[in-house]
Amino acid sequence: MKRFSAVAVLVVAALLVVSALAMAAQPVPGGIYTGKSTANDRVFIDVFNNGRKVKVAKVKDRCGVTWRIRRLEIDNRGRFSGRQTDGSGDLVFKIRGRFVERRQITGRIDDTTCKSRESRSYAASFDRRGS
Repeated sequence: MKRFSAVAVLVVAALLVVSALAMAAQPVPGGIYTGKSTANDRVFIDVFNNGRKVKVAKVKDRCGVTWRIRRLEIDNRGRFSGRQTDGSGDLVFKIRGRFVERRQITGRIDDTTCKSRESRSYAASFDRRGS
């Protein structure tokens, strides 16, 4: 009997942790998130009002190039990614992100800015609700 109750307690605790993590991974619907990368790029992420897609992910890098990717799906774990390629199919820009909390995103940026391939991380936090 003691063994059954210990297992039941562990199962309930695990379910509570999983459900809390799942809830925290979703964005603020209509939220605008701003932040910076480790290379000091400006990051702007705008979420649709339904909270299921990123309307636009925009990054202005240190060379003055602004990259935009639109309409990125947010999966049930709060992750999104998008990429741009040139005419030959080579990667030009890629952004990945994860809503670690309702008001916080972390992720990675890969691009070929300034004639070199770079990869860096970024963090963005909830700034305001969009219009």
